[in-house]
Amino acid sequence: MMPYAITSYGWRAVGDDFTDADLAEGESLVQEIPQSLIDAIAAQDLLRETTADLNARTRLATAQVTALQGRVDAINDAIDGDYALPEEVEEKPHRVAMLAEWKKYRVFLGRVTGQPIWPTAPTWPEQPALYNDETTVARA
Repeated sequence: MMPYAITSYGWRAVGDDFTDADLAEGESLVQEIPQSLIDAIAAQDLLRETTADLNARTRLATAQVTALQGRVDAINDAIDGDYALPEEVEEKPHRVAMLAEWKKYRVFLGRVTGQPIWPTAPTWPEQPALYNDETTVARA
């Protein structure tokens, strides 16, 4: 069996001739990695991965909101200036509705970490239809 130098957050394999005197500060010498340490590291990895997923979803939502808000603003400018094309006037309610859906999605993403099942098995809100593929670069 190989000895290990362990801490509360990880381990390293050491040789059979390794002694307590060779330990770094905060390390303990053990012959077997405790299951509790393996479980703690797995939980940290899961949290890191799930948080990265949440961050990617939030970046996409923010990019979609920004793009849609820009489009709605441009349509409003054309309407306010009395030079809107009929198709822009017709497009506006659809874009306003899409903007509202993406804002709602972004708010609900912000609530995911409050779920009792976070980060083990979060229930993700349903993502709205994409407005613009150019904003999807934020997706993981």
